[in-house]
Amino acid sequence: MILAEVGLLGPQKIPFTCSYLPGRSNFHMTFWLCIGLLMQVVNKAAEFEQRALEAHASYAITLAILGAVLAAARWRTAEVARSAQGEVQFEEPSPWEVQVLGLNRDGA
Repeated sequence: MILAEVGLLGPQKIPFTCSYLPGRSNFHMTFWLCIGLLMQVVNKAAEFEQRALEAHASYAITLAILGAVLAAARWRTAEVARSAQGEVQFEEPSPWEVQVLGLNRDGA
């Protein structure tokens, strides 16, 4: 829930174009690096959770901290949603001026 609330921070835009430029990609290297790091994070989180579940005081403290972080993230997301930034932007507004390409048929 905390990650979902943090992901909602900032202006909400729905892009209609892709900024991907074709070319060389190191996707395979990035994929395995991320998998390796994710496994380490999940392992440490599982160890921490196991220690927290064994002691009631530690469990209560962990729940209180995570609840406070979630409440702060949800409050921040609600504040952004109430502001002008919270409006969904479908695309950038276009200027109201005519843009000429400069293609002349007379060859000049």
